[in-house]
Amino acid sequence: MKTQGIKILVFLFIAINLSCSTETINSDCAPTASITDQSSKEMDNTTLSQLFKDINDMANSKPCGDSKTWKIAPIGEKACGGPVNYIAYSTEIDTECFLKKLSHYTEQTKKFNKKYGVISDCMIMAEPKSVKCESGKPVLVF
Repeated sequence: MKTQGIKILVFLFIAINLSCSTETINSDCAPTASITDQSSKEMDNTTLSQLFKDINDMANSKPCGDSKTWKIAPIGEKACGGPVNYIAYSTEIDTECFLKKLSHYTEQTKKFNKKYGVISDCMIMAEPKSVKCESGKPVLVF
């Protein structure tokens, strides 16, 4: 009886630890925040800033040594449509997660623009042709 109780406790301990570690792994890719109808402009700006920081940190988590392992993606959305900018990212990161975060950020910028009636310059951003590596950092080439 005593050993069966210990086995159950050990099983529960392992199960709880596995569920926590799985949740941590999955939550790393889950959107951390969203713009809501109830949030203030200050809160929404903070949300967008944090989402951008997460994306930028992930994009720059690998040094740029070989430009062939880097890709370019549009980021954000202007009020008139089209990306706010472009970002370089390494294919050596979890690209599926990165692109999910990027898509979420872009959706949130659309919500922000609509919610606050943002007006943009409507200029079309030039799309970068490639990425080059300088001092371990990716640089967009136009």
